[in-house]
Amino acid sequence: MADTTVIESTPVSTSSNPLGAIQERFKAMPQKNKVALMFGVPLLIGALISLFMWANQVSYKVLFSGLNDKDGGEIVAALEQMKVPYQFNSSGTAILVPSEKVYDARLSLASKGLPKGNTHGFETMDNQKLGTTQFQEQVNYQRALEGELVRSIEGLSAVRSARVHLAIPKPSIFIREKQKPTASVMLTLHGGRTLSESQVAGIVHLVSSSLPGMSPESVSIVDQTGRLLTNGNKDMEGLNPTQLAYSNQIESNLTSRIIDILTPVFGAENVKATVTADVDFSRSERTDEIYKPNGDGAQSTIRSQQTSESSDGSNANPSGVPGTLSNQPPADPKAPVGGNAQANLQNGNAQSGGAQNSSSRKDSTVNYEVDKTVQYTKEQVGKVKRLSAAVVVNFKTVTDPKGNAKPVPLTQDELAQIDELVKQAIGFNTDRGDKVNVVIQQFTTESVPTVPLWQQPEALDMAKSLGLPLGIALAAAVLVFGLFRPMLKPVTLERLDEGPELLPGQSNQALLASTVGNDNDIELLEQLERTGTLPGITKEDKMEELRRLAREHPQIVANIVKNWVNGEAAHG
Repeated sequence: MADTTVIESTPVSTSSNPLGAIQERFKAMPQKNKVALMFGVPLLIGALISLFMWANQVSYKVLFSGLNDKDGGEIVAALEQMKVPYQFNSSGTAILVPSEKVYDARLSLASKGLPKGNTHGFETMDNQKLGTTQFQEQVNYQRALEGELVRSIEGLSAVRSARVHLAIPKPSIFIREKQKPTASVMLTLHGGRTLSESQVAGIVHLVSSSLPGMSPESVSIVDQTGRLLTNGNKDMEGLNPTQLAYSNQIESNLTSRIIDILTPVFGAENVKATVTADVDFSRSERTDEIYKPNGDGAQSTIRSQQTSESSDGSNANPSGVPGTLSNQPPADPKAPVGGNAQANLQNGNAQSGGAQNSSSRKDSTVNYEVDKTVQYTKEQVGKVKRLSAAVVVNFKTVTDPKGNAKPVPLTQDELAQIDELVKQAIGFNTDRGDKVNVVIQQFTTESVPTVPLWQQPEALDMAKSLGLPLGIALAAAVLVFGLFRPMLKPVTLERLDEGPELLPGQSNQALLASTVGNDNDIELLEQLERTGTLPGITKEDKMEELRRLAREHPQIVANIVKNWVNGEAAHG
């Protein structure tokens, strides 16, 4: 049985119309390929268009949100003037522009003063009308001050908008009638954002410092949920957040000290510690007045001294004729300076020759300074009353001579060393009643389940991002290599008794007959391909038969001629 020459080459159409050649090839295709091609081509075109649109899709980001209608209209007009594309979000509360133009658009709009907002500051004082009353000026000043405070508060990253209400009393010349100003602040925070205690205190001091005479206690702040952010009752029972944070900070610092000193020895996963601090936040003030006794005269200080003397004697009063002889001074008139006053008086009487039956009296009063010590004592707030530390240490790992590692508990000496280290780390004080408890215990190990690769979030995100492009590329490859390439293959001749069936349930002879024509044409084409000539007819009949075959089967004939040319070129 002769071998069949199979020609695998691109057909050369003898027709001048390429569309006709495609139609001939389409007619020669099996019915299932025709159906697949009719549905596959639109699917491929749609997939390619979707991929192109997805690749060229512009990413939009929020330019401004929460704008009023006036600012929104001015911003849209400015964007149209700058030729920047924009769009609104689904709720219509935000303006979106391409992500690469967000910052340029914001800077350009800021140079034009957009968005302006509804807040007015001290610029309202620039357009004062003639004939404005004092009351109107005061109202404008208050509105301007509130607007400036709103602008300052909205500068915080967590604050979306704010409103400030000032209650400014009228000035009075009477001290008893003076009233202090107060303020109320309403804050609207961004979603998921909160204000810390320091930020709230900053807003309170910012508002209280804007008006003279306003104290921080006169400022109240609430958020959009109506929750009071300022602590109006500071004397309330229990610990406030600041005191709790202080206690937690002390406990955290002491715990970190224990772990830091034991980690280099036992490892980070082999030491667990916790410290509880009993902190006294009570306020105590005391004033003491101490009087020192004045028993020691050398150390006593005299404030005042008073002496009173009196005498009574039996000598007669001076008598005789008044004159110079009876009124003469004593023979030795000397003033008693210094010494004891009582002794000087007695000496004087003796010199004057007074009687022996005289009597005298002396009173002396001495006032000393009072020693007083005033002590003012204010107890420390936040004093640590007692510390309690609990430490758990894992077994140590020991390797035996065979190389096997096994956990071994610590010795008593090692336990005592750990106890001493912990006491030194926390500042152990026996007088304060501190306690330290160190336990040696083997830790339990828990195996962490391994998450499969297809369940990991990173892998899922990557699959979602790459799934669409890869799916479109795979569909395009299937359509191109499964449908288009077979359609472009030329029509060839195969022997009817060789090769597998081209279609299930249909023989190759029937398929070739339906494609080429009748059996006579099949035989002529096989003879022409095999021998290069037609059997047993005249030359004119052969030429006429060749013309007919070329007209009716131009693709097959063209392939046969091309095979001849390629074969001659190869032998040459």
